[in-house]
Amino acid sequence: METWIFPNIALLWPTMARSLLQYRMMRLPAAQARAAERELKGAMWPWESAQTGVDCVQFPNPEGRIEIHISGDIPMAFRLYHQLTGDDGILSQSWDLLEQTCEFWVSRAAREPTTGNFTYLNVQPPDEMAGMVNNSVYTNAVASATLKFCLEAAQKLGKAPPPEWAQIAYNIYIPVVHNLYSGPVHPEYTGYHGQDINQADVALLQYPLEWPMDLQLAQNDLTYYQVRSSGPGTSGFYTGDSAYSIAWLRMNNRSAADAQFQLAFKHMDMDHFNVWMEKSFGDGGHLNFLTGAGGYIQNWLYGYIGARFQNNALAFNPVLPPEMEQVTVRAFHYLDCTLTLAFNATLLDVHLDAGSSMYVVSGGGKHWTLLSHMGQQTVSLPPGQFYLTKTKARVARG
Repeated sequence: METWIFPNIALLWPTMARSLLQYRMMRLPAAQARAAERELKGAMWPWESAQTGVDCVQFPNPEGRIEIHISGDIPMAFRLYHQLTGDDGILSQSWDLLEQTCEFWVSRAAREPTTGNFTYLNVQPPDEMAGMVNNSVYTNAVASATLKFCLEAAQKLGKAPPPEWAQIAYNIYIPVVHNLYSGPVHPEYTGYHGQDINQADVALLQYPLEWPMDLQLAQNDLTYYQVRSSGPGTSGFYTGDSAYSIAWLRMNNRSAADAQFQLAFKHMDMDHFNVWMEKSFGDGGHLNFLTGAGGYIQNWLYGYIGARFQNNALAFNPVLPPEMEQVTVRAFHYLDCTLTLAFNATLLDVHLDAGSSMYVVSGGGKHWTLLSHMGQQTVSLPPGQFYLTKTKARVARG
């Protein structure tokens, strides 16, 4: 939910998003009990959860026991909500959850023997067909990102976190290999040798995690893994494979992004109720597959619309999806404002629907327009990147 459903809700319905975060906060004791049962500290979050917070994964399926990246995905939802709303209250209200989740990551960490960096063993990566592996690159990265976010939250709240948080966060094991592809790539896990995977995994480093890496490595990861994911000849699953398209769009590679976007339509049951299918062959797997549908919507909002929190501002880089002549996104939210964005091939309009004033920054930071109900409420721009920010002191550059 936090990775593929929540980001859409956070941008369009922040009040509902906050209630989803409240759901997690209320179930912290159950997550703490799960960790204690395994002689771990902190809070170990369930892979599937309902009213009580007890893990609902049926035995012997391993996800509930070893797919621990969920304990990073949940804090990432809190981070995104805070970025989009500026609600500092969520940090203080969720501090117990954040602190206990970090304590879990500390108690579960191990040393990678060749480098001495920190890693996680006996885990299941997002590519669930892999089973139990060591050194899942996404699991390691999301653990590090969680600890870094909680360090920032602690500073804002005047807390003094244990030194282990920073030690693990800034010394995580993220290997790069040269024996899988013609150039360097991140191995999905130790021992991965190029087999098909059942969903995007390494690609999640780029979106939604935004893990820093050089451009060539990023391109290599996408090129290498996308043909092993939901495309022809693979297992035909679709769980967040929109990550490929979104990452390509952020590199301004339209042809690669559009090709991945089109794969999504193979997972829609167009003959019956237009619901999402988990698989593109056979019985379709799980029907009304909300994870895939949520990823598809993100391909619009965070891909073709280009929403991205960047340098203390909300950035957009809108481009038209294939076969579209005009796109309108109504009532999206940033900080205390509600806005509408409409664009075609030649013109882009940003309208302030509700809330206080907001600067629209375009032209590489050269052009500023203040939207307010006391003055101009709509600005028309040429197509291209723009930013939303509250004050000139916090303008994004990039």
